[in-house]
Amino acid sequence: MSKIKKGGAPSKTENEFRVCFMGYTTVGKTCLVLRFLNDEYEEIDDPTLGTAPTTPFSPFPFLSFIVSLHRKELVVDDDKVTLDVLDTGGSEEHHYLHDKWLGWADGVVFVYDCHSAYSFDMIPRYRDEMAKVKGTKEFPVVLVANQTEGEEAGWEITSKEGRSIAYTYRCPFVEASAKTGLGVDSIFSNIVKEIKDKRKAAAFDAISAPNKKKAKSGSAIQRVVMTEPKKMGVMQTKATVKPFKSAKKAWVAIKDGVVYLYAKEKDIEEGVPAVALNLLTCTVKPKYGEKKLKNCFELISLKSQFQFVADSPNEMMDWINAIQEGIAHMLNENTADKSKLKGQEDRGNLQTWEELKKQTENRACVDCGAADPDWISINLGLLMCIQCSGVHRSMGVHISKVRSITLDELEAEVQDLMKSIGNRMVNSLWERGLAQSAKRKPSPTDDRPTKEKFIRAKYADREFVVKEDIDANSLGRRLYEAAACNDLEDILACVSQGVEPNWRNADDHGRTALHAAAAAGHGLACLMLILNSVEPNAVDDESNTALALCPSASCAEVLKRNGATGA
Repeated sequence: MSKIKKGGAPSKTENEFRVCFMGYTTVGKTCLVLRFLNDEYEEIDDPTLGTAPTTPFSPFPFLSFIVSLHRKELVVDDDKVTLDVLDTGGSEEHHYLHDKWLGWADGVVFVYDCHSAYSFDMIPRYRDEMAKVKGTKEFPVVLVANQTEGEEAGWEITSKEGRSIAYTYRCPFVEASAKTGLGVDSIFSNIVKEIKDKRKAAAFDAISAPNKKKAKSGSAIQRVVMTEPKKMGVMQTKATVKPFKSAKKAWVAIKDGVVYLYAKEKDIEEGVPAVALNLLTCTVKPKYGEKKLKNCFELISLKSQFQFVADSPNEMMDWINAIQEGIAHMLNENTADKSKLKGQEDRGNLQTWEELKKQTENRACVDCGAADPDWISINLGLLMCIQCSGVHRSMGVHISKVRSITLDELEAEVQDLMKSIGNRMVNSLWERGLAQSAKRKPSPTDDRPTKEKFIRAKYADREFVVKEDIDANSLGRRLYEAAACNDLEDILACVSQGVEPNWRNADDHGRTALHAAAAAGHGLACLMLILNSVEPNAVDDESNTALALCPSASCAEVLKRNGATGA
């Protein structure tokens, strides 16, 4: 670590950058900073305190016990830059100092711990503080998910949730680990790029018309001329999609936020990749514990999974960092124009979102009222904010099947189902008795535990559903009749009452509600039933499945896509 000149703030030139690390206490800010400075992992018992004892200058000379200032030179895009990094304390008692830290910085790195939902929930608060100090939310920011330990199965915050909030903030998203070094360099190269871009935009605005047009970046992946890729090479590859299902060589290239895989070298010249993955919907991580394969890492997309084997540990980290930068690129480029998200094929999601917002109730989270919810439960047909979506996910898919409007590929029938239900219908059922209860509906500013208590009471315990005086057999028959008539609202009402989803109608060959919906060709009713735990391959007394009774080709396709087999 080089020394910082005494006597005032560091001099500001075009190649000097001041970065503030912010996040809740113990999320791992200091470990990430020290990993960057020293290229090794250091266990920190007392985070932030005393991690820069030799620094002779600090812009906060009386706060050395809660902040540390570091300086390092690095190369970003062939430019040598000097980076001043302010590592701050995350304790609530230091909240009053946030304005000073933010006022000093050229850019901010927000860090949360994947194992701590609370640390994730603090990010919007830090961003609001930044916007107040800087006078804008369009300030250079990088969002970091610190993977402190363990596999994703133990995380409270998924990769998709992190990408979603980064998408909303229009900032790079980096999954990092101080212990393994994953993504650490990408944090600093991305924040430097963000600051550079902001400075260039400010300079341009000062000398040009304010209505300048932003250059468009191509997203076509059918035929690609592979010139000047970010990274390119040959690796052993194994995947869940053809032609890479068995381990074999693949030519891999990263360009403009897309990973291209070629089965043959000549395919590169012809511009025809076998696979093209938009990195906005991908996660990359080292695959440790492989006995046969060393230097192995995984790239996981929405529909497929890939394993790559690099030539060395350093080469593996180079690939991972290049992919992380590609993810950041896609977040930056595509969030400026939401219609470009994940290419042309996903515009339906956004069109559906626009239609849903025409209903007033859908413009706010179904559970806490937060504005502009962009997460959904496809079996319940509701829209919710990212924080409430985390609670829904924790309840299990048997209660709520959570998806992101912006990051998941939603099939056409799922979109149609969402447009047929919405928050008004859901709350008319699950909150009908709320006014008579002693409970209060949470507000957007309430903490996660408050929201979780309400949401679990609402859906898992059905505490606010007005129970009808009806026995289980009559309720099952009601579901059967609603399915036969394609009455989606009454199907949902039966679900809210706790109906047995696989009730059999003894008066109609022992058939389920799914048989009834399929026999009438009602695709949306079939989808809604399967999403709410109806067995797709149940047979009636004559051994007929719902698919066997279905006269409609389109309805049959819905059944097949959702687990139905055999006719």
